[in-house]
Amino acid sequence: MVSKTNRPVRATQVRILLPPLDNLLEFCNNYYMNQLLFEDFTSVQKVQAGVSKILKRAQKAGKFVRILRNNQPVGVLVPNNVWESYLEDLEALSSENYLKRIAKSRSDKVRYSSTQVKKMLGID
Repeated sequence: MVSKTNRPVRATQVRILLPPLDNLLEFCNNYYMNQLLFEDFTSVQKVQAGVSKILKRAQKAGKFVRILRNNQPVGVLVPNNVWESYLEDLEALSSENYLKRIAKSRSDKVRYSSTQVKKMLGID
């Protein structure tokens, strides 16, 4: 990514604004995409200097860390708690019953706004 002055922009300087969610299904579908958008970035040199510290910080934040060399991605560090969460979700998605329930839910014509969902869940 390049700034208006043609200087490289560090990934940590980019802000991502997400549109408001219209319904719960959209929220569920976008949950992991949002996690991807809020990843952390670090350099190869910082990883070499202290991978334990970087993993500890990532675990606390519940994010993974993209490793960059010359502002190009070369790898990813995934803390164990994030990895286990992904594995749990993959296991659920491999369940035939779960997939049938998702298909049934998607075919349902009833839709809820994010405001309605927050009210139902008591998150006001």
